[in-house]
Amino acid sequence: MEKTQCEQVDFDSIIDSIVERITANLKSVLIEVPTFKEPDSILTIKEASVFLGMTVQTLSQKLPTGEIDFMKRGQQLYFSRTKLMEYLTTRFGLGANEIQPGIKKGLPDG
Repeated sequence: MEKTQCEQVDFDSIIDSIVERITANLKSVLIEVPTFKEPDSILTIKEASVFLGMTVQTLSQKLPTGEIDFMKRGQQLYFSRTKLMEYLTTRFGLGANEIQPGIKKGLPDG
């Protein structure tokens, strides 16, 4: 059997290349989430779904039951950030300190 020499592989450059590709892909699929300056901001249904960590469809299914408070103006639905915090607190028995870290990932404060 003949012995062959292995090429020296530069793992750092391979890892850097993978990280760059993943970062580029993530940037292309992430949505822009607005910054909320006021504690009781009014959110659209899309913003509320991000805030709650559920899809728009799941949030829409909860509305007829009265489980989540909302306001309607014309065809648009709006949600109070304070009411959504209350929903999370009562639904999951979480305190504000436990909710905030998760919220900051999805909707940073201004």
